[in-house]
Amino acid sequence: GKEVTMDRKKNRIIAFALIAAAIVLFVFGILALPENIVIQVASSGEPNRMGKIPGLLIPFAITAVFSVLLILDDMEDKMKKHLIGSLLGLVLLILTIGINL
Repeated sequence: GKEVTMDRKKNRIIAFALIAAAIVLFVFGILALPENIVIQVASSGEPNRMGKIPGLLIPFAITAVFSVLLILDDMEDKMKKHLIGSLLGLVLLILTIGINL
């Protein structure tokens, strides 16, 4: 019916918005952050560092993959999982940038 099409259309818009946000954050991170960034702090208090490109690429890829799945998958029970995965990648990207600014 029409409702499924609206949901798919809405999901496409959300997915493209998430990818666009991830691209903006990724580019900002590349321009603003030092060469090596902190990706997590170990229990000893020692920060684990990584090059900024792989460090930003990982959460970006999480967002991109789940956003593409959101566009391609029209099974409603999976849509929520894809959306959560995509948002999680975006949150990780924001946190990674925030910690390293």
